[in-house]
Amino acid sequence: MEDWACLLDTPAVRQVAAKVVHVSRLVESGLVTDNVRPVEIKAAYHQPCHLKIQPEPQSTAKVLAAVPGLRLTPLASHCCGMAGTWGLAAKNETLSRTIGSDLMGLIEASGADVAVTDCPTCEMQISHLGCRPVMHPVELLVRSVG
Repeated sequence: MEDWACLLDTPAVRQVAAKVVHVSRLVESGLVTDNVRPVEIKAAYHQPCHLKIQPEPQSTAKVLAAVPGLRLTPLASHCCGMAGTWGLAAKNETLSRTIGSDLMGLIEASGADVAVTDCPTCEMQISHLGCRPVMHPVELLVRSVG
């Protein structure tokens, strides 16, 4: 949405950037709930930091709430500790784990079958530190319409 213009500020880049939306907003706008099958899963949803500041930050939670049978627990979580690729550096591993431990506790306390997050680096952190499978919201949606 913003970074392209920092690298190449042209009319074409600005035109594309103006049309970029988060995938959950795109799915929400075209979701037809008559075709949705139940998904009997208990899921704990971690909202990534970068999604919290985008337009319509609750779009993923709203889309997932439309899936019948899905028992969704939106977590009151903060950063998973990965912070983009910061947590991948060996020098940051201890602090990254410390930051992520709160999220791991929330996921564990939720009793969920799976953790769900929109962010690939959050998924890496949750998979590395946790003991539950991690899914992208689109994977749950595919189960409900696929």
